[in-house]
Amino acid sequence: MSGLFDVLGTARTGLTASRAGMQVVSNNVAQANTPGYARQRLVTQAWVAGGETGSMSTVGVKIVSVERVSSKFLEDQLISQTQKLAYHEGSLMASKQLEPLFQDLDGLGVTDQLTRLFTALEEAAVYPQDNGLRLNVLNQAESLAQQVRSTWSGLNEVRNDMLNDINGVADEVNSLLERIATLNGQTSNISAEGANLGANATLLSNIDASLQELAELIPIQTFNDSNGNVNITMDGRSILQGTNFATLSVDQSAGGVVTLNGIGGNGFVLDGSLSGGQLGGLLHMREDEIPALMDQVDRFAFDLANGMNAVHQAGFGLDGVNGRNLFDVTPTAIGAAASFQLSSDVDGQPDNLAFALDATALPGDNSNAKALMALQDDGTLVDGKTPGDYWMDLATSVGNLIRTAENGETLYINTRLATSQMRESLSGVSIDEEMVDLMQYQRAFQAASRVVQITDGLLDNVMALAKT
Repeated sequence: MSGLFDVLGTARTGLTASRAGMQVVSNNVAQANTPGYARQRLVTQAWVAGGETGSMSTVGVKIVSVERVSSKFLEDQLISQTQKLAYHEGSLMASKQLEPLFQDLDGLGVTDQLTRLFTALEEAAVYPQDNGLRLNVLNQAESLAQQVRSTWSGLNEVRNDMLNDINGVADEVNSLLERIATLNGQTSNISAEGANLGANATLLSNIDASLQELAELIPIQTFNDSNGNVNITMDGRSILQGTNFATLSVDQSAGGVVTLNGIGGNGFVLDGSLSGGQLGGLLHMREDEIPALMDQVDRFAFDLANGMNAVHQAGFGLDGVNGRNLFDVTPTAIGAAASFQLSSDVDGQPDNLAFALDATALPGDNSNAKALMALQDDGTLVDGKTPGDYWMDLATSVGNLIRTAENGETLYINTRLATSQMRESLSGVSIDEEMVDLMQYQRAFQAASRVVQITDGLLDNVMALAKT
C-alpha cells in the first residue's frame, strides 16, 4: 500500500510541475509583444527525500524557480546606447530650432542685410549729397540692426522655450523613479511557487522596461544590492536605493535651474555636463551651445557697431559736424545685440550721415562714405574677421551642431538596433518554440495523469482483495 501511495505522490509532483510549465508558457505567449519582456523558463530538479539524486529516495520533481532568460551585459549595453541616442536626439531637436535664425533663404538674413548696407553706401558715395540715397543707407542700417536683434532674441526665445521640454522630462523621470522603487518593494515579497509562480521574473522584466524608458531621459548606471533590488546612479550620484529615490525639479523663477534633490536631502544643480539622455542633450544646448551663440551674436553687434562708429565719427555730415555715431550699442559686448540700433545721432536725420572727411569740400566729398564702404572687406573688423565671414562662420557652426547630432543619432540607432536584435534572439519570445514546450508539458501532464489513473485502479483492486 505504501508503495502505491508513494507512486501517487510522485505523480502529483509531475502534475504540479507540468501545470506550472504550461503556466509559464502561457505567460510567455501572452507577453510576446510586450516591450522589454524577457521570456521565462521553469527550473526543476529531482525531489530527493533522502540520500543522493538518482538513489531510491528520489520521490518526484521539485519546482526550483521561474527564471528570466536574459543577459545583464546586453541589458547594460542597451541602456548605454539608449541614453547616448536620446542625448543626440535631444541635441538635434534643439539645434534644428536654431537653423531658421541663420538661414538667408528669404533674402532677409544678416548676410543679405550686410550686403544691402554696403551696397547702399556704395551708391551714396556716388552722389553723397542725394537725400534719397542717404535715407536708403539709414533704412538698410536699421534693417541690419533689427535682424541682428531678431536673431539674438530668437536664440533667447528658443532657450527659454526649452524649459517646457526640460520640465516635462523632469516629471517623467520622477514618475519612472517612483515606479521602479515600487517594483523594488514588490520583488522581495514574491515566492517561486503557487499563485506567485513567475511573478518575480515578470517584475524584473517590468523593471528592465522601466530602466530603458529612464535611459531615454537621463544617463543611468544600475547595479543590484544584496536584497536583489535595482539601485541607480546618474553620473555617479545615487538617485535610487531600494525604495528610496531622488527627484528632479525645475525652478522657473531662477532662470530654469534644474536641481537633483538627492535621497539624503542634498540638492545638486544639473548643467550642460550631464552625459546622456534627452535631458543631457537639452541641457547641453540650453546651458552651453545656445549661450555661446548668443555671445557670438553680441560680439558681432559690438565690434561692427564700434568699428563703423569709429570711421563715422571721423567724418562730417552735411551740416559740417563730426563725432557722431552711426549705431548705438552697450559699452561692453555683453547684451550688445539686444541694444544694437541706429544711433539717435542720425536716426531720421540723413543729413547727419558723415560721408565727408573734409568739411570744406561739402557737399560733394565722399571720402568717408568710401571708408565706411571699405569696412565690408576689413579682415579685422569683427573679432579678426570681415563682418560677412564672421557671420558665415557663425551660421556654419549651427549647421555643424545639427550634423554632429544627426551623425550621433544615426550611429546609435544602428548600434542600438544591433544590440536589440541580439537581446531579442536571446530573451525574446518565439511562438514556435513556446508551442513545442507547451506540447512537451501537455504530454508530461497526460503521462502523470495516466499514472494516477492506473495507481488508483490498483488501489481499488487492493482494497477489494482486502475485503474478501
